[in-house]
Amino acid sequence: MDLLFQADDVDGLIFHVEICEDVWAPAPPSDFAALAGALILTNLSASNIVVGKADTRRRLCELQSGRCWAAYIYSAAGYGESTTDLAWDGQACIYELGAQLAETERFSLGSQMAVADIDVERLQLERMRTGTFNEAAIANGMPDRRFRRVTFHLDPPVHNLGLQRRIDRFPFVPNDPSRLDQDCYEAFNIQLSGLAKRLEATGTAKICIGVSGGLDSAHALIVAAKVFDLLGRPRTDILGITMPGFGTSARTKSNAYALMNGLGVTVEEIDIKPLAQQMLQDLRHPFARGEPVYDTTFENVQAGLRTDPKPSCSGPPISGTAWCSAPATCPSSRSAGAPTASATR
Repeated sequence: MDLLFQADDVDGLIFHVEICEDVWAPAPPSDFAALAGALILTNLSASNIVVGKADTRRRLCELQSGRCWAAYIYSAAGYGESTTDLAWDGQACIYELGAQLAETERFSLGSQMAVADIDVERLQLERMRTGTFNEAAIANGMPDRRFRRVTFHLDPPVHNLGLQRRIDRFPFVPNDPSRLDQDCYEAFNIQLSGLAKRLEATGTAKICIGVSGGLDSAHALIVAAKVFDLLGRPRTDILGITMPGFGTSARTKSNAYALMNGLGVTVEEIDIKPLAQQMLQDLRHPFARGEPVYDTTFENVQAGLRTDPKPSCSGPPISGTAWCSAPATCPSSRSAGAPTASATR
């Protein structure tokens, strides 16, 4: 079908209709409708139900909405459909960019409706920043020139209808425990793989990590320890440095030491308070005169010292999770004549 339906009073409400097995075909009409500008793809289906077919439909809708950077609305025939030797489950579902927004109860004896809010602005944005989408349209002869547009007037309600869309409190943390485990497994091993390749490619023998006792540096140190295990290197080639400042508590410092000792890395401490005091005095900061002023300058002086390439004769750039190469400034690295990678926040 070469028709697109576009509302003249709702920006982005452009939809296409395909029928039943269209979406099962190697090149569904909705592919070209999406390239022609349809943001919402719909499927009116008389699909009968057999064991396992509902999951196949879901996968098709999920993939089509993801591949086409679109929303996909699917509705199958339900109870009451004329039949002799077939059955119908009335499956209806709505997907957006590969994520399910709504689905009806299957095998219901009554009429149902799947309702969800589709974020058309999000769809437009994703298409604009995905270069391959426009390239696909060009490669397919600009389908928008072949499709006909039928405009209609929706006259939507102007009062607040409420949000028919779930907004995750933590959008990057899945609610499903099994999916959360999978995402954490992948994120952790992506870091391991990237760091291991970096160390091998640069010939880096030893690394330095600033360990504050907080979550970020703790995670960085655990990743580094695991990488050294994978590469068959001793953990003592990891230099963990804690750099206590004015706000470092005894608990935080003890956590840093407990982690470093527990992982078996080389431990070193650099007290930045004298350097910070001198810098604050040079800046004529009130804290240097004994006044309790803990402003941005006070914090930045300490943060700057922790990221200074030469905080002392024995310190490389300090702390964090973004890895980069640095001169061999660690005492242990100098003695071995090996370059050092440092972690900076």
